[in-house]
Amino acid sequence: MKLALLGVNDALSATFGADAKEYQEALENLAPAAREAVTAVRGLAPELRKVQQAVQQAFFERFAGQVEGVIRSLLPFKANLQNIAAQFGAAADEGLRFAQSKRFLTNIGATSRAPSTLSVGLSAVSGGDQWTCATTATPLWRTPCRWRGKPR
Repeated sequence: MKLALLGVNDALSATFGADAKEYQEALENLAPAAREAVTAVRGLAPELRKVQQAVQQAFFERFAGQVEGVIRSLLPFKANLQNIAAQFGAAADEGLRFAQSKRFLTNIGATSRAPSTLSVGLSAVSGGDQWTCATTATPLWRTPCRWRGKPR
């Protein structure tokens, strides 16, 4: 997914900017289908900007005044925050080491089937209750699903 969206964020950001050259350069870095999608967004930019600002207002209005206080309360915890960051760094290091292992490379094929399972799940959520899937700790691609009947 990350690879598919690479450069799209830059193009979308340029879509809302005033610099036409920056927008053109961002579009040149996209595949034709991605370029078409971003161009469609640019055509609706004024309407989307209104929606975006309304959503931002609704999101931030309840807590915007508290942000400074929270930041000030965290400043004395610099060492603790550094320790947390170091632990996340160690986890990333371990994950990257695993991603280079034979075990990971052997199992990546099974993982590649996960998006199709996700698409079945999303279809069930949006289109009715045709499928019921167990919500267990099993990997997504091994999650048992059963047919529940005809959609409504």
